[in-house]
Amino acid sequence: MLKRLLEGIQHWRLIRTTRDIAEIKNLLDTIDDQSWQKDAQRWLKRANKRKKELERKLGI
Repeated sequence: MLKRLLEGIQHWRLIRTTRDIAEIKNLLDTIDDQSWQKDAQRWLKRANKRKKELERKLGI
């Protein structure tokens, strides 16, 4: 039962991370300031890394 709960939490994190990636990409399209774009690109890289790690843990 605990294993199923942990898998559910990881699925929820994957969904949230995927949503975060979409929001960051949208933000990148609307930002004009270069320093903000660099920050957003760094956030996107971190979110993609987190998504890949969650997918690996879930076997997706």
